[in-house]
Amino acid sequence: GDWVWAYGRWADPPRPEYHWVHPYYENRNGLVVFVNGHWASPRSVFVPPAINININISEARPGVHPGPAPIGPSGVFVPPPPGSRHGIIVPAPIGTPPSVVTGAPPVIKRGMYIDRRSTVNNTTTVNNITNITNVTIIAPASATASGKAFNTSVSTQPHFAASQRPLVKADAPRPVSTTPIPAYVPGRPQSHLPPPQTVKPVFSPELHQKQYDNNLDQQRRNKDLQKRDNDQAIQKEKDLRQREDASRKNLDASRQREIEQKQKNQEQLKRGEAPLKDKDFAHQKELDAQRKILDAKKKEQDKKQREIEARKRKDTGQKELEEKQRKLEQKQKEQIERNNDVK
Repeated sequence: GDWVWAYGRWADPPRPEYHWVHPYYENRNGLVVFVNGHWASPRSVFVPPAINININISEARPGVHPGPAPIGPSGVFVPPPPGSRHGIIVPAPIGTPPSVVTGAPPVIKRGMYIDRRSTVNNTTTVNNITNITNVTIIAPASATASGKAFNTSVSTQPHFAASQRPLVKADAPRPVSTTPIPAYVPGRPQSHLPPPQTVKPVFSPELHQKQYDNNLDQQRRNKDLQKRDNDQAIQKEKDLRQREDASRKNLDASRQREIEQKQKNQEQLKRGEAPLKDKDFAHQKELDAQRKILDAKKKEQDKKQREIEARKRKDTGQKELEEKQRKLEQKQKEQIERNNDVK
């Protein structure tokens, strides 16, 4: 399904010295192996599910629309930054909190990954030394929605990572009730969750313009591909017509030879020579049947050609309409910029 960003609350460990184990995401042959975050005892260590064990696939609940398969390499990952294309995953080391990507730019293609080879030592004025392990988020320009490369170090402490300012505002709606929902316990009935609410992300002007340009480029590429497919279909029709014309010419030539041969046979019959053979008439009937088949194919090809030409004219009209719409949007944008300059 979809990954969503929701409001949560900070909670103390249920027992002293318990530590929090971050959620575990793994892309295993196109399926997601997910282990929810949980509290663990002081001596326990999280061990990922083994490769050779059998894991049952969870069926989607009624009303849940499955999303796309993971877009990225196999292995451990975290969800992408807010506003990213659905399905993209961000490879990361085991134990990386998902909140580290809160302030990262949204991604539209695979390529962002997290490297855990960064440690920052902070020393205060009272000589209190704390080691805060950081991770480095790296993404090429081709992967981000802004079209700019990204490389920054982020703390793996969840409260520090979650305090980052997101580049895309995609806040979840505030809950109707402040009463915490009890955690799931095996053997007890599940809690009834409130119905989901649709939240549309708000992009910054830079990202919005970049996304508009990307969508426009994608539309142009789709039109070019459609035009290429139409051209290829037209070329195939032309080649088929040429082959049929060649077959028809051969058939006409063969039929002409048959007519000439028939005339010769008639002349020979008048002179008292050998009469026409039955096989000559049978061959003539076969030629007539082949000609009827070719004529039927020609009519069908003409019909397909007319449909292709009609579809091409329709696509041309749609393209002109979209071009007018784009010019109108550009004119409105320039008018807004002039109004802002006047202000």
